[in-house]
Parts: sequence; structure tokens; C-alpha cells
Amino acid sequence: MAVDTKVIEREITIAASPETVFRLLTDPVQYVRWKGKLAELEPRPGGKIRVEFANSKDIVAGKFVEVVPG
Repeated sequence: MAVDTKVIEREITIAASPETVFRLLTDPVQYVRWKGKLAELEPRPGGKIRVEFANSKDIVAGKFVEVVPG
């Protein structure tokens, strides 16, 4: 089975502090409450990310390239 490899970049405006957004994107418990049914996150360069979304069969997996709080 071939693996589909993509780079995804997206810019949005969120009505929350940078600290709150960073916490939601790097804390597996908070991420699942927000968006998914499973989140494995190691928020450091080279750390893994694997997310299974609640309303989809999609799975996102990869590695953090850069982690910059705030």
C-alpha cells in the first residue's frame, strides 16, 4: 500500500491566547477533547504526531519539525 505524503500549511485566526492554542495542539488530552478520538503527541523536534479524528476514518501521522510555544 502506498503512503500519501503531503505538507500541510494553514493559517487561521483563533479567538484565544497563543498559550491556550499551543496547549490544545500539544496536549493529547486537550487535543482529543477538541478534535479527535485518539492523539499521540510528542511536541519536540522529531517527536511523533498521530491523530485519529472523531467524525472521520482519517488518520494523520508524522513528526514535528519545529515546536515554538506562543
